[in-house]
Amino acid sequence: MVKSGRVVWGICFVLLLLSSPLLVSELLVIQRAIEQTSGADFWYEGQLKRELLRLKVVLIEAKLSRSEAAVAAIRRHLDLAFSRLNTLPRTKSNDWHTQGIADLPEVELVRAEVEAVDAEMPLLETRPAAFLDDAVRRIDAALEHSQTISLKVVDRQNALIGQMQTRFHWFRIKLLFYGAGFVALILGLGYLMYRHARSEAGLRAAYHRVAEMAGGLTKARDDAIRANRAKSNFLANVSHELRTPLNAIIGFSEMLGGGYCGPLTDKQGEYVRDVHIAAQRLLALINDILDLSKLEAGKHELTEEVIDLAEIVRRSAHDMREEIRKAGLTAEVDVATAPPAVLGDAPKLRQVVDNLLANAIKFTEGGGAIRLNVSQCGDGGVELAVADTGIGIAEDDIPKIFKPFEQIDSDRARLHKGTGLGLPLVKGLVELHNGTVAVNSTPGAGTVVTVKLPPDRVLPAARGRAPGGDAGDAAARTRWGGADAGRSARPRAASDYR
Repeated sequence: MVKSGRVVWGICFVLLLLSSPLLVSELLVIQRAIEQTSGADFWYEGQLKRELLRLKVVLIEAKLSRSEAAVAAIRRHLDLAFSRLNTLPRTKSNDWHTQGIADLPEVELVRAEVEAVDAEMPLLETRPAAFLDDAVRRIDAALEHSQTISLKVVDRQNALIGQMQTRFHWFRIKLLFYGAGFVALILGLGYLMYRHARSEAGLRAAYHRVAEMAGGLTKARDDAIRANRAKSNFLANVSHELRTPLNAIIGFSEMLGGGYCGPLTDKQGEYVRDVHIAAQRLLALINDILDLSKLEAGKHELTEEVIDLAEIVRRSAHDMREEIRKAGLTAEVDVATAPPAVLGDAPKLRQVVDNLLANAIKFTEGGGAIRLNVSQCGDGGVELAVADTGIGIAEDDIPKIFKPFEQIDSDRARLHKGTGLGLPLVKGLVELHNGTVAVNSTPGAGTVVTVKLPPDRVLPAARGRAPGGDAGDAAARTRWGGADAGRSARPRAASDYR
């Protein structure tokens, strides 16, 4: 309805806009026609006839008196007749609101007769009687021509009046249409104003509803924030309380396994080792929960120092060499001989590398390969890439892996039960260093996790070097695992998984 009202209103507005100049031009034509039919031509023609009649009267008086005054009067009235002839309006003159009677042929005939009288004026001195008789005859002829002019002026005026009546008739019709359009325009405008008022009322009601919803959402958000804070505090408190007995379990199980309390049978030793491993796993889980709670609460603080990121990567791979060997994998650390030094928290960056490497080991089948690469980016930052030839991740599942306690459903995930806290911790710890984490993966081909630290984390001496170290530096590679693991010892580069 609103759209149709706008269309009608728009059509009426356009018609009125286009018809207004036409009406104005029509009014100007009518104004000129009125001026032309107002009798101005009659006035000019009457003035000319009056002067001719006066001239005739003066000529007749001169026949009777033949005085000097009569001669002067003849000359004066001849001049007045010429003046009237010369001031008759022409058709193309904008200064005269007439039809231009000066263009009529009879006017030239009148002029010719008056000029003939003027040319014979010298005869007034020598042959006055002949002059006066001929002048009266010529003025009578001029008066006859003037009468013809009067008749033509009347005919033209009548024709103009008829044309003006026709114009008035059509103008009335146009004015009716114009008035109808104007009424339609006013009605359309009123309809639009009515619809606008209704829409405004609807918008006002919708605004109040949205405001109420926003208030409810704000309250729900605040409740969720409080609940999340309470959850984090609860997890932190519970985790803290669980650490003390766990440390005791770990310590006593180590003492029992070490034979400090006497020898154990093989079965007892196996049980003690299982208890020790389970306690270590539970302690790692509690530490992860504590770290994640601190990250969510914004209480994690960095203890910054100058560190060698390449050395952290090497130590992580060295410390996990037994897990790599047991999984039947090959791991390779590829860094420049002069790796860049960065400013960061060494334990937290070590935790990032450990989590990434543990994930790569967990989700890579036997015979696969893992590669850890530390390099300098073109913008001066530092990039750590952990690539594997594992099972890979579907593109739709990549956002899920950074959510706490979220795990991708796969055979390897079910085989290696986990908590889903590794990558969320990695993301939080890297972002704490103002860095970014990116994942590129192809199912069945492998995964590349890239951690990038910004240029302001790189020391100035290292930032000036080109990516990959100095021109004379050779790449330093370190391997762990068997060379006969069943696949190539060197996994694909990160670009192969993009």
